[in-house]
Amino acid sequence: MSTFKTTGQAAEHIGVKPQTLSVWRCTGREKIPYTKVGRKVLYRIEDLDAWLESRRFSHTGQAQAAGI
Repeated sequence: MSTFKTTGQAAEHIGVKPQTLSVWRCTGREKIPYTKVGRKVLYRIEDLDAWLESRRFSHTGQAQAAGI
């Protein structure tokens, strides 16, 4: 079963401000899946960890090639 985090908890988990996650959601800049339950926005820990893993590199050339 998945564990969910609120926007604030998710932001802390990945090391950004909650407002940053809100901007990313609205603009589509970063594609981190989320779930809406009424007015509440929830993130699965698995999705947050997968996003972090997708941004893992061993040198800056890899990050640049990925457009990050």
